[in-house]
Amino acid sequence: MAIVVNIKKLREDKGLMQKEVYNEIGIKQAHYNKLEEGLIEHSYEILDKLVPAKQRFQTFIK
Repeated sequence: MAIVVNIKKLREDKGLMQKEVYNEIGIKQAHYNKLEEGLIEHSYEILDKLVPAKQRFQTFIK
């Protein structure tokens, strides 16, 4: 099952720069760019770092 997450939109909605995000989640710039462009799939580990549990839960309630 594929999980599609537009991390670029999430980042832009929060007013963050790419560098802030990839440094915070501990991956290299090239890897992060590939994630944003959809060239590679997001791992659950990366998703957990990108979207806090509380926010993930609230998404399902709406």
